[in-house]
Amino acid sequence: MRVAPTSARFGLRGTSQTTSSIVLRHVGIRIMAVIILEPSSLDQSLLLTYLYYTREDEDVGQLFETVVLQCENGDCLPAHKSVLAVGSDYFRAMFTHTGNIENETNFASFPDTSAEVMNIIIKYLYRQKLPTQHEITDTLMRETLITSDKMQLKGLFDVYWKLYSTPITLVNFLNIWEYADMFFQAGTLENIRMFVVENSEQISKSDILADVTEGQLQSIIDCNLDKLESDKLGNFINFLLSWGWKGKNRMTCVWMFLAKCDISKLSDFLLWKLISSNQTVIKFPAIYNVLSKQVTSRWLRAVEPRFQIHAFKKSAGKTWKHSITYLNNERWNTNTKEKKRRDCFPALSGTGSLFNYKINKHNLFGHQFTVYDSSGNLFFMSEEFTFDINNIESETANRKEIFFRSSPFTYLCFNTENKELFRVSTTGTHYCRSMLLATDEKYFFDLNDRCIQIVNRKSGACRIMKKLPGNWKSVKCKFLEEGPATKLIFFQKSPISCLLIYDIGKSSWSNVFTPNITGEVVFLIYFDGDCLIFEKSNVTCN
Repeated sequence: MRVAPTSARFGLRGTSQTTSSIVLRHVGIRIMAVIILEPSSLDQSLLLTYLYYTREDEDVGQLFETVVLQCENGDCLPAHKSVLAVGSDYFRAMFTHTGNIENETNFASFPDTSAEVMNIIIKYLYRQKLPTQHEITDTLMRETLITSDKMQLKGLFDVYWKLYSTPITLVNFLNIWEYADMFFQAGTLENIRMFVVENSEQISKSDILADVTEGQLQSIIDCNLDKLESDKLGNFINFLLSWGWKGKNRMTCVWMFLAKCDISKLSDFLLWKLISSNQTVIKFPAIYNVLSKQVTSRWLRAVEPRFQIHAFKKSAGKTWKHSITYLNNERWNTNTKEKKRRDCFPALSGTGSLFNYKINKHNLFGHQFTVYDSSGNLFFMSEEFTFDINNIESETANRKEIFFRSSPFTYLCFNTENKELFRVSTTGTHYCRSMLLATDEKYFFDLNDRCIQIVNRKSGACRIMKKLPGNWKSVKCKFLEEGPATKLIFFQKSPISCLLIYDIGKSSWSNVFTPNITGEVVFLIYFDGDCLIFEKSNVTCN
């Protein structure tokens, strides 16, 4: 490196070498004297600038003692021992302690430090202008950070750490995270964790997701989860689930992470979306169970005050066993009573009112339909109707009507409010497998595994709707929501266990996977977007 003569840089042109050396020493001594007697930052800056540009000048080197710093690839850079010692504890220990080989020889080797990094360090110690963010590469900036940390140059580290760590972007956040961990930068670590949380949806869609480590996710869970609102927590859980797909054996980590998340913060919609449509949740039972426990707990708390299950069993003779199962502190309890009702059979209205029905043969042409309330008092008595007494049963009910199958194509409807009895027929020659639902406007019938029939109550117009491909069996449903039921639900056990849902208002079909159901679904209770499914196993109903 060629350095201009000191005399030229400091206005000493036209003087002899001897004269210039004398003047140079004189200038240096005068500057030192001024700084000692009347120190100021301007004086110090002037002296350091003077020394920076005279590092290769032999005359100045004799006065201020020049040392040689050898970098990687054998590159050598000169500096003044006193400047290094004043500016860094690292260099002070190296160049002031008696017995140190560097102090004795005025030579120090730095085989792991490039000349570019050492030049920046020298500029910093001499208080010269440092390369800006646009003048330095990310690689050189990282090397400078590592070296300045090693040499205890906190001021230099702080300058370049601020440049390196801001702004945090999708491109650089992992590199910043790695170095923030390395240098224990707590403030930056907090910013990065919140950046990941705020941008988890975007990160989930990028290839960089695979490079996020288990330890980094653990730090977010340990430090930041309590600060997350429902939507952010939902996005972060989706982020975890996506991360689990990016590498082997990650699902166990995801399961452990989810167990630490406060899932109770999730809205009903987010929880339902996770458990019904996220493929990771559906395919991994352990993860599904973590979320489904929250669903069950939340659902039971919501419906406990109004939730009872009635079951009837015909005993020997002319008695019925009536069991009522209800919730008490999230535990199932059942009371069973035997009631004698001569040739009567029980049925519940949509509001939970219990009625007992009796059919007597009236004459050669018909039967008489009699209704008793739960106390045994006569509630209604009909005129003549034709019944198949051996197959009478109630199939569905709404808030004011109970429907009974009276033939393969007809139903009998009893209106509990108006105390009216009338017939309902399926349209055409289609055999009706069961009646699914009756609203104020329409009747819904299950014809077979592939089709349903919708009949307009007023006009009698009929429409056949095809189900989605599959072998779908209708499920008896109870809707606890206010207002009329809005959905029809079917179940398929194989090849994939799932529910088929028909949205009446939108006239559309959708699937919901049920990965941990192995038996047949026999009953389903629907409340606020959640389903309580009763599964028939070889032993009992779950």
